[in-house]
Amino acid sequence: MRANTKKKLLVISHVEALRGLLSTLVRSHGAYDVVAVEDGVKGMERALRERPDLILLDIMTPRIGGYQVAKFLQANVHAPLPILMLLTKHAIGQTDNFALHFDVMNLLSRIDVLLHRRIPSVSVNPLLGFPANIDLGRELTTRLSRQAKFAVGYIELHGLQTYNAHYGSTRGDQLILRVRHLLEETLHAWGDQSDVLRHIRGKDFAFLTTSDQVEPLCQQMIAIYECEISASHPDLSHALKLTLAVVTNREREFTDFIEIGEHALDLQRYLQSLPGSHYAIDRRITR
Repeated sequence: MRANTKKKLLVISHVEALRGLLSTLVRSHGAYDVVAVEDGVKGMERALRERPDLILLDIMTPRIGGYQVAKFLQANVHAPLPILMLLTKHAIGQTDNFALHFDVMNLLSRIDVLLHRRIPSVSVNPLLGFPANIDLGRELTTRLSRQAKFAVGYIELHGLQTYNAHYGSTRGDQLILRVRHLLEETLHAWGDQSDVLRHIRGKDFAFLTTSDQVEPLCQQMIAIYECEISASHPDLSHALKLTLAVVTNREREFTDFIEIGEHALDLQRYLQSLPGSHYAIDRRITR
């Protein structure tokens, strides 16, 4: 029996309708388990017992308020625990904040970013055998602190579920490995010597480059993927595709790698709406 790999979210709110709405939205959005409780004391007990990956916390919780719950958990939970505060505009500690009348897509994007920010307990991907998302975050943070210029590309292999349904999960793992090797070879051939490829999760990768030729690099990655992967699976050409969302600090400034991830998520949503393999580069500038 395989272990449950779903991320667990804890919703703490005294408003039954809000608990139900958030639980439904989050469950339908992704591979997340959701637990909901109605007050701060129960929320603290559940958080300490079950160690969720993210907490959605209503500031107006009864028995003990949201701020007190957040402070208690940040003081007593040793692992990083992202908390998304609702109904407030003022941050405390390491919490993030969200307005009551939230935009659904914006809320779900924030949840995705916060979950990806957590530091995993294992920094080497067991399937692919090379450093995972923890190292990408550290590298981005280091380069931002040094004010170094770079571009980061978030790569997603789409259609893997359909591929697994046709050929089985073992072949699916082999496909991920093959895509990884193609990406590495292309990065080494077209990028700079210091460029790196990282595994984010499952079928998702990221590359970090200092090259100012990031667009030709993306074009080459797409072209090689189309030639080596898509062409060898014409029966799945409607499902299999590769998308590259690239964010660069050459024309704008970023405060941290979370902000970079948010811009990449915007690009990925756009790319997912397009048929076939594509790349997009965020060309917005700081004004």
